[in-house]
Amino acid sequence: MKNKSKTGGKNLNRGRRKWFHKGEFIGLDIQSVLRSRTFEPDGPNYTPRISGIMHIENGTYNYAMSILKSNNGNPESSHRYTFAYENPAAGE
Repeated sequence: MKNKSKTGGKNLNRGRRKWFHKGEFIGLDIQSVLRSRTFEPDGPNYTPRISGIMHIENGTYNYAMSILKSNNGNPESSHRYTFAYENPAAGE
């Protein structure tokens, strides 16, 4: 299966795609890959990083999403939220 890493016909952030693929290559799950990252270092905003990855095989799919953000603008503290969905029902 080829990794297309596209949405709406446009390539996703190349740097983010590279760290997901590198982690996958060495056997890490999405949560382990994300532990090595934080929000954008663009203070005073500290823009959250929002990521998603999808696996499609034999007519079924699983996906995971994450949000990495600062703790109310405090660059010394991160909040990490991950969500995993295995074989989700249609329309949910």
